Amino acid sequence: MRWEVRSWQGSVAKREAVRLALEGDVHVAQAARDLDVCETSLHRWIKQHKIDHGQNEAGEVTSAEREEIRQLRAKVRRLEMERAILKKATAFFARRHPGLCGAV
Repeated sequence: MRWEVRSWQGSVAKREAVRLALEGDVHVAQAARDLDVCETSLHRWIKQHKIDHGQNEAGEVTSAEREEIRQLRAKVRRLEMERAILKKATAFFARRHPGLCGAV
């Protein structure tokens, strides 16, 4: 069975490759050759599949956790940028209107 290189970028194709490798009666190396995919990639997909299905070792993150971490890091970057903008705006207005800052 030959797959196009682009087809491996889809999670459906990866899941199918993992299923074939795990359920088949051939070694992972042979399954990788049969599917025309790098053996290292197939091992990595199998490892991630096991992690995602509760067979993970301590310290390993699932795909869902990895996605959440990615989203949280993006949110932190955005909030840090907003904070920097607000800090600069505060300094700008403080210089233009020195009597307003700190006056009660």
